[in-house]
Amino acid sequence: MWDKMRAAFLKNEKGSFIIEASLVFPIIFITIIMFLYLSIYIYEHAQLYTYANKAANRIAYAWTNSKTDPVTFELKAPGESDGLYWRLTDDRMLGSLIGLSGGDSGSISVGGSGSGLVGEKLAKFTGVTIPDYVKGTVSYKNVLVEKAVVVELNRPLSFPKVVEDLLGNDVKVKASATVTDPVEFIRTIELIKLYGQELQDSGVSAILQKQKGAEKK
Repeated sequence: MWDKMRAAFLKNEKGSFIIEASLVFPIIFITIIMFLYLSIYIYEHAQLYTYANKAANRIAYAWTNSKTDPVTFELKAPGESDGLYWRLTDDRMLGSLIGLSGGDSGSISVGGSGSGLVGEKLAKFTGVTIPDYVKGTVSYKNVLVEKAVVVELNRPLSFPKVVEDLLGNDVKVKASATVTDPVEFIRTIELIKLYGQELQDSGVSAILQKQKGAEKK
């Protein structure tokens, strides 16, 4: 009798779907939730990088003249500029030459203000490209052979503990743009050519003087 009841029980498939679903559903549910959180993280990372890259490129593009409009890059009046020798003082070139700045020529917090022409440029163009709720720093580095604007942004996210252990709770991005200064580049090339020619002429003159002295002897 017991054997018949056990065989009938084993053959009965009623409720099997519920049991299988109770085993599989948590796995599927957790996987979907993890994909959702991963999508949020990727979206926030991409959005922050867009802000950082846009700010870095705007600042680098208009670096040679702080009088330009931060949105249209137009001048309010023709001929406006930062002066003739701003690269020597306000651009920290002298500090880079003698090693005082250490390559870091100035930085500000996003939404803050800075001192000097460097801080003014960083604050002016950052304010129109990075939203207020985003935190981070914007810095300008002048190492003589390369000038660059570096933007580092971060935004905390509220994730469950398990997700934070895997992805972290803070999205961080970093973008940089090289400052191109054609006027300074041309001036530097002309200066090198001038001094090179002077050194070459002085060298030739010294050789001719030696030859004349040898001929007299």
